[in-house]
Amino acid sequence: MSAPSDHRLTPRSLVWRLGALIALAILLVFFVVGTSTLVIEYRDGLAQAHRSALSTADSTLRPVAKSVWNVDPDSLALLTASMVRDGSIVRVEVFDSNGLMRDERRTGPQQTVDKVWERELFAPEDNSPIGKMRITESYEQVREEFANRAGNVLLAEFIKLAVLAAAVVWLVERILSRPLRQLANAVDALPVGEAARITLPSRWGKDTDELGRLVSTINRLTAGQATELEGRISAEARLRDQFREIEIILGAVSEGVVALQGDGHLLYLNEPGCRLLDVTGTGDLVFSDVPILASLVPQPLLDSLRATALAGSGMAQRAYTSKVHLRGIGEVPVEVSVCALSEGPVAWVIVARDVSAEQAAAQAVAEREAERRANQAKTDFLSRMSHELRTPLNAVLGFSELMASSRTEPLGPQGQRFNEQIHRSGMHLLRLISDLLDLSRIEAGAFALNLRVMQVDNLVAQSIEMVAQDAAARHVELTSNFDGARRPDVNIDETRFKQVMVNLLSNAVKYNRPGGYVSVVVGEANGQLVITVSDSGVGMSAEQLAQLFTPFNRLGREASNVEGTGIGLVIAKRLVELMGGEIEATSTAGTGTVFRVSLPIARQSQSGNEPAGGRSGYAVQNRPEITGTLVYVEDNAINRLMLEHYLKFRPGVETAFASDFDEGLAVISEHAPMLALVDMNLGQRTGIELLARLKERPALAGTTWVALSADAMPEQVTQARAAGFDDYWVKPISLEDFLQRIDQIFGAPAHAADGAASPSQLNPGQSAG
Repeated sequence: MSAPSDHRLTPRSLVWRLGALIALAILLVFFVVGTSTLVIEYRDGLAQAHRSALSTADSTLRPVAKSVWNVDPDSLALLTASMVRDGSIVRVEVFDSNGLMRDERRTGPQQTVDKVWERELFAPEDNSPIGKMRITESYEQVREEFANRAGNVLLAEFIKLAVLAAAVVWLVERILSRPLRQLANAVDALPVGEAARITLPSRWGKDTDELGRLVSTINRLTAGQATELEGRISAEARLRDQFREIEIILGAVSEGVVALQGDGHLLYLNEPGCRLLDVTGTGDLVFSDVPILASLVPQPLLDSLRATALAGSGMAQRAYTSKVHLRGIGEVPVEVSVCALSEGPVAWVIVARDVSAEQAAAQAVAEREAERRANQAKTDFLSRMSHELRTPLNAVLGFSELMASSRTEPLGPQGQRFNEQIHRSGMHLLRLISDLLDLSRIEAGAFALNLRVMQVDNLVAQSIEMVAQDAAARHVELTSNFDGARRPDVNIDETRFKQVMVNLLSNAVKYNRPGGYVSVVVGEANGQLVITVSDSGVGMSAEQLAQLFTPFNRLGREASNVEGTGIGLVIAKRLVELMGGEIEATSTAGTGTVFRVSLPIARQSQSGNEPAGGRSGYAVQNRPEITGTLVYVEDNAINRLMLEHYLKFRPGVETAFASDFDEGLAVISEHAPMLALVDMNLGQRTGIELLARLKERPALAGTTWVALSADAMPEQVTQARAAGFDDYWVKPISLEDFLQRIDQIFGAPAHAADGAASPSQLNPGQSAG
């Protein structure tokens, strides 16, 4: 039971604060009203002083003008002296029409200047201007008088205020504060838990006034307190029973479930909740022991949910993602649903679920999507780069071949050497572009092979022949074990297998030494066909060998005079893997390197390789028997000029050119050619659009439509063929390739020495020859 308090009149008592509030209110009103009145009086005093100065100046204006006109200094001095005798005028100056001062009068001590103004002087006879009078005013006297009056008024009003405030405080204390103190003492004396048995007397006020009604309200509250306490205890017991009933069910779920009272006492925590909160058991845990709310719910959210529950329907809920820290594991992401209740013993219900596995799966999906977008961006970039580089290469390689093949203006020995260097450098650049595109397509999973069951001896022999000239120039001996014996067939892509072999052989030659050797051995081992390429070159260290198949890594040989990009071996390895085989290397620094390409032996021997044969240059001859009409639609003037010179080797082919989309429509419609050769990029229009406009015309039913473009990506080739193009040639295209394809389209008889595949058989990435 609490001891009754005296509730004396102190600064903390109600009557003290009420009296102080009333006194402050009166002071505020007095300050506003009194200050406004004094300000108005002050302004009126200043205005009155100025009006008096104006009146004085106006009354003396004509006499002063007359004195100035008559040149009467004595009279002028008397007039100006009379003006500064009384009032706010502290200085008078009189000037003639020439600006000369005729008289000046001022008061004794120097005073603050508040206002300066002038009046014109006019002649008494003809009212013409003869000078001016300058008046200087000072309101110090007015301010002094106002300050004295304001002090007296404020003092009188303050005395009135003090008396009024004291009276108000005394009345409030007698009427309100004393009965309230008595009532508070009586309530303090009520025993805790027994309020329902005691009734307060109504001696502190009548039943009709506020104090009497307050006593009656307290009596009603105490009368129902016991029943309320019993109901609360019963409700808590029922609630505990309900929790025990659902505890088994909640303990079986995977989510952590937490129930808390408003004061932080823990009512329920299931087993998953113990794991998420990193505790071993519930027991008598309270908010201060395990910071449940603080570890799962931010404080601003707690305050917001509680306020919403209290102001609304009694419940507010919010779901979000948070993190908890577990010993030995670190931060674990959890999905939390928190519910605030405004009624009942349960104030908070929290459901938390570990979502680390879901987030890891979502992150993996996002990473795969990011990788896909990155690969697409790289593919788009390589496509644009390929187009921009192949277009000028088309002219470089084409014109170099034209110069080499010219019979009318043959090059001299030095010119031939220079032209060979130009052509070799252009072909090197073309190989780099093709390698980049190959690597991009392989990494993107968009690289398709044309697999056939065949033998490899002829293909290896052709590959050796392709590097023989470079080997001879470097004084490197090439040897092989081809003895005529039939070896097992393998399932390979002919072109890509040769690309692998040429890469291995050219590296073995480039990184060799004068007088060295390169040996190629084809054999069988463990059910596989094994091609071994050995050299006596510079070799590699163990560290270099470990990074051999890393893209764009030249193993520290960037500063050497050997050309390369560091991707040839990467492409070779992945091509072999796409053909079902594997490639491995062994090396010793300073001794040499051995590469082994292993390919699965085909189950059924169906050899499909053709006899070895190279291009003999037969196509680069005049063939007047080839006749027909060809239209070339190309917006690049250099490419049109180059093709015009190519076709001079086929004088029987009638040729027409178009430089843009509209001209292409007109020229093709006019000539109805046997072959329409169309560039894919025609300014703002495309070759596909041109084909769509002309393809169904009956007059063009016999026309062969061929796309000629620097775009070498497979999807672009597929798109063109799907649109109706019969073939797709990739720039740059060599003179011999071009003429052979022209011969095939215009029906020239095949020549045994040509040995070239038809355009449809050539991979777009290899069209350059």
